[in-house]
Amino acid sequence: MRRTMWIAIALFSLGSVSACSAPPPYAIFEEPQTDVDRVSVDGLGPEGAVLNADSTRNLGSHDGNTFYVAKVAQDEGDPIEPVVCLIAFSDEASDVSASGCATNPSSDMQMQTPTANVILIPDDYDRTSLPGGDWVELHRNLLSR
Repeated sequence: MRRTMWIAIALFSLGSVSACSAPPPYAIFEEPQTDVDRVSVDGLGPEGAVLNADSTRNLGSHDGNTFYVAKVAQDEGDPIEPVVCLIAFSDEASDVSASGCATNPSSDMQMQTPTANVILIPDDYDRTSLPGGDWVELHRNLLSR
């Protein structure tokens, strides 16, 4: 299958590093993976990393894209919170239209696809600090405008 990758614009903001006893930034990963959550992530991880196929979760569809979140695979028992990635699949072409990863899972990550502007946010994100207005919630962790 030919994959056409569009340039993803990922804007990272600084967030605080969570303590070991803090809840995970994305409770969606605590929920069981269902059939609708499963998607091929081969070759979609950040440079030199692999996405954990068991961590993919469907965040919904909007403006011709279906959005998934996934974690970068890491060694068992690694105390550092894993890198979180957002992947947009074009509903029309069934190809990846954009992808990007947040280096700090406690921060937000904004991404532009050819048809949508979305922002991935952790569960406890202060929505009053969102850049610009008119964000629509597609999922508790994904907003669009």
